[in-house]
Amino acid sequence: MNGKVIAALAALWMVGGSAVLAADKNKKPEAPPAGPKLTVDSFEAKAYESPTGGKLLYRQLAPAELAAGRTYPLVLFLHGAGGRGADNVRQITDAGVCPGLLNKVGFAGRYECYMIAPQVPAGKRWVEVNWSAKAHAMPKEPGDQMRMALELVDAAMEEYPIDTERVYVTGLSMGGFGTWDAIQRRPKFFAAAVPVCGGGDTAQAAKLTKIPLWVWHGDKDRVVPTQRSRDMVAAIRKAGGKPIYTEQPKCGHNVWIPAYGNTKTWDWMFAQQLGKPAAPPATQKATTKSISR
Repeated sequence: MNGKVIAALAALWMVGGSAVLAADKNKKPEAPPAGPKLTVDSFEAKAYESPTGGKLLYRQLAPAELAAGRTYPLVLFLHGAGGRGADNVRQITDAGVCPGLLNKVGFAGRYECYMIAPQVPAGKRWVEVNWSAKAHAMPKEPGDQMRMALELVDAAMEEYPIDTERVYVTGLSMGGFGTWDAIQRRPKFFAAAVPVCGGGDTAQAAKLTKIPLWVWHGDKDRVVPTQRSRDMVAAIRKAGGKPIYTEQPKCGHNVWIPAYGNTKTWDWMFAQQLGKPAAPPATQKATTKSISR
């Protein structure tokens, strides 16, 4: 990549104090990895009955084989608005996440883990805030859907051989807001988070300086303002954190395609362990720049 291209990308992507990962336009797309493929049926359909009231449908992926004495990572996946319903299917198929994007990175053969994907009913949200607003304050109490999702994670950790130091959360759009909400409520629980085209409460930034974060947003997003991610990244860096921020050029709301459709994102996430220094993304350079706003 020549100097003019780097300068142009920097001008587009740099926000006050943010770390931005620059994509290499000259690099050829990754070939789809060989190996086992995921289908909808790879995720077992389940339902969680909350002891505090309510029911949450979810799909659960488990390692193909469990080794005696071994523990496995857990990923909480929070779907976007298009995944809402009562069919216990759309939360993984919407936005082409499964099987499309997960198979693109060879997920089944590359990562041995549990993944839990709960489904929000029609008309509900992970966090009841306005997605198009320029900012929001975190509600004092979690909404019913977030409350049950976190309860479900706790229950899974009691039932299955899960590595308590490798519990992750990620989500897109509505689920990106949910990802921010989850880590704001449990800043010392998750080993890493990947919020995709969402937004959080900048007043909570000081809580998030220790958690490894890779934040994604499209620079042409017309659904959730790109500024929502920029502001969160800037606030966390100002508080002393070092989140990674990728603002995809010429990309609208569907930034989950480059976010979830490459192995670097997943490799980075699974490399993180609770309480240990953040592992950097493999073979990718981070550029940091401070500008007055």
